[in-house]
This record gives sequence, C-alpha cells and structure tokens, in this order.
Amino acid sequence: MGSGSGGEKKGRVHKLWVVRHGETEFNKKSIIQGQNDVPLSEEGHRQALKVGKWLSKFSFDTAICSDLPRTRQTMGHILAHFPSLQVKYDERIRERHCGKYTAQPRGTIDKVAVAEGKGDMLRDYRPDGGGESLNDVKRRGKEVAGEIEELFKNAEKSTVMLMVSHGRFMVEFFKSLMDVPPRNAPQNTSVYRFAFNDSTSRWSVEMQNQTDHLHRPL
Repeated sequence: MGSGSGGEKKGRVHKLWVVRHGETEFNKKSIIQGQNDVPLSEEGHRQALKVGKWLSKFSFDTAICSDLPRTRQTMGHILAHFPSLQVKYDERIRERHCGKYTAQPRGTIDKVAVAEGKGDMLRDYRPDGGGESLNDVKRRGKEVAGEIEELFKNAEKSTVMLMVSHGRFMVEFFKSLMDVPPRNAPQNTSVYRFAFNDSTSRWSVEMQNQTDHLHRPL
C-alpha cells in the first residue's frame, strides 16, 4: 500500500516462531542423535505438553516441522491446541546427518576430525557413512529460509509461521537469517521468534531461548 507522500510500499512484518523438540533419552545421555528415529522421553512429552499450552495464547497461520519422530511428537502436543493448523513435514529441516558417529557420545565428530588433522576445517568436515558437514546443514537452512521469505512476500497479509525442528539445524538456520544470530544453544522446547520485514527483506530477533513454560505446571 502506497504512502500518502512518496508512494512507497509500506513494509509488512511477518513472524516466524521456531521451537526445538522435547527431550529424548539420547539428549539426556549426551549421545549424538543425528537423523535417528529417537522418540521423546517421558520428560520430553511433559516439555512438549508445556510448550503447547504456553503457545496456545498465540495464533499461527501455517506450520512446518521436521519429519523425524521427536519433532512430530512435539508438534502433535502443540496441535492439540490448534486442531485446524496445517503442517508441512519437511525432511530439509531435519537434524544434521552424523554418519557412522550417530549414537556415539556427543563431541565425537570434532574429536575425530582433529585426530585426522582436519581441526581447522570443522565446518566442512563430513563424517563417514553419509554424514553432513555443518555448512551442508546451513545450506539446507538457507534454502528453507529463502522459501519462507518468498511465502511472506507473496502473502496477502502479515503471516505467522510456526517451525518445530532440531538444535543443530536451528543454529545453522539462524545463521542463514542474519549476520549476528542468537548465541545460546537451543534447549529442549526452547522458543524463538523472528520478525521479517517484507519491504527491507531483513530479519530481527524478538525472542530467544525462551523456556519459561518449563517452570510452569501443566
């Protein structure tokens, strides 16, 4: 819509909410999950119930979710409050594929890379067994971010999207959105909110690593 003086388009602001899945037994034991079909633990279900209840006071127009079990289960608890919300399950927002080091202790990949003399190339290191590098994951995130931006720009009104994904993917995805992304690693069911201005094509952070819901009763 043009302004009264310059006729320039007034930018609309769209919102993207991003939630990490609930706890799994692998999280609890500090084991690399990668793209394993690891379900939520009992505590993870409680966390997902709590984040669903906390999010129920907001509204969403559309949603996207990793197709792995732990994210599907987390989204399922959220959808109990939004029965008509349409969700796209997308393998591109899965966790990093960790190759043969899946189900190994956390930190194994970096230790192996250093032992192989590739410690200065950690972001490009691909674990054997079909693993992805961190930059591979970031490229996936950049592709998804571009599609979200186009959806927002082409929308008839300001749009609110919900995403449920994984810790490492979220870190790399955030890097694709802005030069200075949130610093703290996402906790289980932590909530982030970003704003996108469709006239400037710029993202800003409005909320990061919010976990207040975990300290509230169901």
